[in-house]
Amino acid sequence: MKIALTGSSGFLGNELLKILKNKKIDVKCYSLRGREKINSFLRDIKKNEFNVIINCAASLNPISHNDLYINKDLPREIQKSLKNITITKFVHISSINVLNPLLSDTYTLSKKYAEISLDQNKVIIIRPSLIIDDYYNISNPLFEKLNLFKKGICPMIYPGNLYAPINIILLSNYIVNVVINDNFNTCALNIQGKENLYLWEIFNKYCKIRNRRAIKINTRFLNFILPRFIKKIFYKSNKFQNLLIIDRKIYKNIIEI
Repeated sequence: MKIALTGSSGFLGNELLKILKNKKIDVKCYSLRGREKINSFLRDIKKNEFNVIINCAASLNPISHNDLYINKDLPREIQKSLKNITITKFVHISSINVLNPLLSDTYTLSKKYAEISLDQNKVIIIRPSLIIDDYYNISNPLFEKLNLFKKGICPMIYPGNLYAPINIILLSNYIVNVVINDNFNTCALNIQGKENLYLWEIFNKYCKIRNRRAIKINTRFLNFILPRFIKKIFYKSNKFQNLLIIDRKIYKNIIEI
């Protein structure tokens, strides 16, 4: 089996790469920084050398034209490149955010657009919830960027969004098992963890592991005093979404691992 993997330097992609290598699976990794590298990747697809393509490439804060292209358009371009190839399977990593009607930030909208543009009968879409590791790191660099972190005092909004975070190792093993077992019957898999945690609870665990003190900044009142049109503005921003209590759990067609 030969696999093409995009986004191998990212949070999820790097863990997938480790597991695939441990299983002695032939993996070719692609960096998609720049149009020429993207074109080279698409040309390689057309050579019909791969059994599976796993597309993990994504920008959590898509601003540049290249970021938006990778989130929105690349999945469709991958599928177009596979048009006359029947032996290659396509796995696209999306986000469970696309199922939440409240969210309208650029990242979520770009992921929704990508899914709409795909022929979902010819792709398996995996929509994970917030991904965490054993040390409660998350894919978003939010935790590492706190201004007072080096002094041992870590402010964090309380309670923040409600998540069902999924462990990165469990998720990666699940994806690899889907690939190895050729389980391509379901076009979309919505995956989340078994424990429901507010952002504050995740961050508090993150701090305790590092012997830091998390300080609550209570924003619960904003849910009651802000008018609806202001909340809609918050829903459009990755930075402001967690000031509100948004339930990011999805209750239908969920796989809990």
